[in-house]
Amino acid sequence: GVVVKSHFLYAEAVFRSGRRQEGLKLSRECCQFAQEQLGPDHLRTAVTYDRHARHCREAELWEEAVAAGATALECYWNSVGPNNEFANGCLHKQSETLLTQGRLDARLALMHDAVRVCDQQLGPLHSLTLYRVEACIVALKDRQRSQEAAAMGEAWLERVRRRDGTLPPAVEELLREHALTLRVLKKHVPAEAALREL
Repeated sequence: GVVVKSHFLYAEAVFRSGRRQEGLKLSRECCQFAQEQLGPDHLRTAVTYDRHARHCREAELWEEAVAAGATALECYWNSVGPNNEFANGCLHKQSETLLTQGRLDARLALMHDAVRVCDQQLGPLHSLTLYRVEACIVALKDRQRSQEAAAMGEAWLERVRRRDGTLPPAVEELLREHALTLRVLKKHVPAEAALREL
């Protein structure tokens, strides 16, 4: 990890000195070296790809930035998991890049991936998982896909419903978002029923 870090610090210094093309070339080599020496489950590999993605964004190499960001995110999820400040920062930058580029379907797919990873690694009731589900529902509604948003909210709520039929307090915000989605669909009676479960 130390060798990868020192190589990348040199690549970053070259990039920052104004020799961007040379810095990007060195940065790419660092990513390849990290993959070969440390593998995709190492935090240093994630950080290396994340920094390379940043350089690509600064150089307006959007396709490469998205590809490097996707690799970084996968490495973060494999090494430190989704509930980590570096992983969350990388996810935010990746989402922002896709949004800036108008790649809304790719951004929505990224959000679904984040839900899947949080669910697998943290569980369906973890606060970050619930936050990611809510964000995905909002993004679906923003894309005029309210039926999908309602189906996702309903499925998640039913999944975490207790045996006695009640919902755990942790899902309060998700339940509110689901009720708002139902209202958008002009399903006022089910929306009121959902709110009564608070």
